[in-house]
Amino acid sequence: MGNTKEMDDYLAFYNSDEQKTIREQQYIETLPLAIEYIRKYPNRCDVTVLQRHFRISYVPASRILDAMEKDGMIGKWEGSKGRKVFIK
Repeated sequence: MGNTKEMDDYLAFYNSDEQKTIREQQYIETLPLAIEYIRKYPNRCDVTVLQRHFRISYVPASRILDAMEKDGMIGKWEGSKGRKVFIK
């Protein structure tokens, strides 16, 4: 199966306060940039585009779009159609 100790060590590292702080900081710094990017390119409101443009992983990119959706800046995910952008 795999080395359980290695997995436990990795999870302890990943869930450490230091790593959580790094992930939160990455999100906080990227959100305003993502908003400006989506204003400029409304047809590119997609997790993959944010990942490539800002060189971030899937989770931060997804959280950014989820936060923007919650705040009414973009619409819900509609599969391959992409999200509607409400901010100008």
